[in-house]
Amino acid sequence: MADQVEKLTITEQIDKDEGLKSKRNQLMVTSLILLALSFSGAKVEEANTFILKLKFENQEGISVLLVLAIMFLMLRYYNYAGQYHQKLYKLWTNRLLKDKFFLDVHPYDSSVSGLISKLEPKGFDIENMNYEELSLDYQFKCSFLFVRKITYYWCDRHQDFEEEIEVGWENYFKVIRLEAKYQLESFIVHRENLDIIAPYLIGLMAITSYFYNDQFQVFLKILSSS
Repeated sequence: MADQVEKLTITEQIDKDEGLKSKRNQLMVTSLILLALSFSGAKVEEANTFILKLKFENQEGISVLLVLAIMFLMLRYYNYAGQYHQKLYKLWTNRLLKDKFFLDVHPYDSSVSGLISKLEPKGFDIENMNYEELSLDYQFKCSFLFVRKITYYWCDRHQDFEEEIEVGWENYFKVIRLEAKYQLESFIVHRENLDIIAPYLIGLMAITSYFYNDQFQVFLKILSSS
């Protein structure tokens, strides 16, 4: 069963994950209800259940309840979506590292240039990466808010090595621009990113609309009058 899951693309895995879809729908519906109350000023008068009919007198209490429900549902949703965050991160960083700024293989002499080659530690030879007897790999790593690193992995005489090297300030802003480009591309071109991230964004927007309702109403009036 695990092998079958691994053979599916990440989009197919998301589409077939019933637990994820259930929690996503619950979070989206609850968030949209709170957004409707915040933006339109609508009020919840009654709610029909299987055994009784409820009439709501404390409208403010309903909004507070919805905010708490959204927070809980976001946590539950993360329990199911967390595994996909790692997979999506690996996908877009792999596309990033294929950019010629990071790795440029010259077709005529097979020489290599780029940031990965420039920063490679002693013992890691990127030009010999295609030899079967050698085990070489590298990954892009975001640490905290401003730290960007490349992690090198290699094996030498049956001993495994790992070393993290920061990209350095001379390369930092170029790396950040490329990172922003490939992250934006991942949301525009690859739908699985929005499938996972959108419920968080809608949930946060709903919670924000509750705490900053007056500002939202002013913003809506400006939009409607323009």
